Amino acid sequence: MGISTPGLINSRTGRAMLSPNLHATDGHSPDKDLARRLNVECTMYQETQALCLGERMYRAPEQFDDFVMLEISTGLGLGVVMDGRLIGGHSGLAGELG
Repeated sequence: MGISTPGLINSRTGRAMLSPNLHATDGHSPDKDLARRLNVECTMYQETQALCLGERMYRAPEQFDDFVMLEISTGLGLGVVMDGRLIGGHSGLAGELG
């Protein structure tokens, strides 16, 4: 199961550090909690990074190894894929602008 979570996700600790729209996840690991409760494998990505991964997997037939996804809703986020790889930055915090 995949979870996209708004805000800052520390990839080193696997915890949501700060979610301006979903404070219930602050300091927690929703993916690990769900995996334990549902007995299924689960992973969590920051919402804009998840958007990039979805675009990479299910896009139109054109092949793009480099692209940027700008997400504007209640916040502002940016996901970057270079050479076919999602750019995570220091502790997975790349692209969080809001």
